[in-house]
Amino acid sequence: MNNKYKGSTVSSGIAIGPARVIRKSEPGNAAPVAMMSEPDRVEAELVRLEQAIEATKIHMDKMVLDAGVKAGKDAAQIFLMHKLVLDGKEFRNLSRICIEDGQMDAEEAVRQTSEALASKFDEMEDEYMRARADDVRDIAREVIIALHEGIDGSDDPQKEYPHILLTRSILPGEVMELDQDNVLAIVTVEGSTTSHAAVLAHMMDIPMIVSVPIDLDAIEDGTPIYVNADVGEVIVSPDVDFIEQAHRSSDPVRSALLGLKGCETVTITGRHIDLYANISSVVDMKKAMENDAEGIGLYRSEFMYMERLEAPSEDEQFAVYKKLLNMYKDKVLTVRTMDLGGDKLTPYVDPEGKRGLSVSLAHPDIFRVQLRALVRASVYGQLRIMYPYVTNAEEVVKANSLFAEVKWALLSEVGSVSIPQGIMVETVDAVENIDALIPHADFISIGTNDLTCDIYGVDRFSAVEGAIKDDYENLFAMIGRVVYKAHNAGLSVCVCGEIASRREYTSRLLDTDVDCLSVAPAEILLMRDHIINNCR
Repeated sequence: MNNKYKGSTVSSGIAIGPARVIRKSEPGNAAPVAMMSEPDRVEAELVRLEQAIEATKIHMDKMVLDAGVKAGKDAAQIFLMHKLVLDGKEFRNLSRICIEDGQMDAEEAVRQTSEALASKFDEMEDEYMRARADDVRDIAREVIIALHEGIDGSDDPQKEYPHILLTRSILPGEVMELDQDNVLAIVTVEGSTTSHAAVLAHMMDIPMIVSVPIDLDAIEDGTPIYVNADVGEVIVSPDVDFIEQAHRSSDPVRSALLGLKGCETVTITGRHIDLYANISSVVDMKKAMENDAEGIGLYRSEFMYMERLEAPSEDEQFAVYKKLLNMYKDKVLTVRTMDLGGDKLTPYVDPEGKRGLSVSLAHPDIFRVQLRALVRASVYGQLRIMYPYVTNAEEVVKANSLFAEVKWALLSEVGSVSIPQGIMVETVDAVENIDALIPHADFISIGTNDLTCDIYGVDRFSAVEGAIKDDYENLFAMIGRVVYKAHNAGLSVCVCGEIASRREYTSRLLDTDVDCLSVAPAEILLMRDHIINNCR
């Protein structure tokens, strides 16, 4: 064992693979361009700057969507903040001054501006604020790429083989552009655990260690690298004996759970339970796959709509659904149509006090785009859709009718596709109207978070436990009623929400005869172990 280094852990995990070293050249100070002071040259550079900034803002919209899909809402917020910087005056005005008074071209003006702004953060005492300097540099990087008409002169970290990425530093946009299937871990010489690049790596579940005092020039591409981000350790060219010992010393509890991968989820009495996962991003999908989920019981599609100034296009949504279906091709993917309203607000949809399906029906143009994207993607896997926060049969009939119109319009493109349509029961009204709802559904999903709040008269932001005086007896009674009615009609019932993950209540849930539990990806193997060994 040799060449052992320590750093600061950003995102935990263990990985071993060949090195991929990114050697970035530092941007130099370009000499003033001859004749730059001439009005026509100045004007030409100002025009280039404005066009590049506007192009970057458009690209940032895509980055917001990509970040939300890959890593969730908080990741999208990072790039929304980047766009707000571009929308502001300081970055633009300082760049213009550099062109007008400093006789610089647009590229050098952007570099000088970013360094001037970034240096203000670099000088701050607070580590979190210092880390914001990289955000400014990332914005400048995107603008310079736009100035070069999309040609980035930096080395491309994406390769077609799994690797450990080693680099001096990495920016948020560069993290978001990484191929998650091939980047096994990230090691940086510089960097902070509070940088947005670090935050994104954590959200994307990529093991990452920063501030590692490693000589990049001494490492060739392909050199074996061992990364243990659990303890902040990097080993260059580890020997075989060390690797075997590292595997033997892994967590025995985790190893036992991993032994359940591929096993059927059955109770002590032999009853099979479908064990699905709830996801919001591609990262969640990868975790669901790694933990052997039997399907996806809930994909929260509304996160594609949030943190944006306009609704995602049909092609943008199609690409996301297609990717998810291709990732888990032999398993069911259940997409919840956009669940807007309540605490999920966007600037382009006015919920008018409504929630879920009723909001979608009030905005048929936006809803139709989502349905078209779903139908087009359905040919790539086993897709199901379900309507959120349903309260009455009339709205389900309207939704089914609109869906039928979309399928007919796309018949020549995708053929006659079969896509089950389900409903989410999340209110007392829906439970009471279940007889009227069932004839219009192919399956039922019970969202216990909202249903619990409705039953016990609390909101999602209150301490729910203090309001529960009957140990959830009323909730389980309503679940049992829905399951009984659904089974009589030949429909399956899945339960998603917090109660589905709480193993102290699993036996009571299964006593209601539910067919499926849909839980967080990290809970899959724990729940399988509990059902196999403790539930009848």
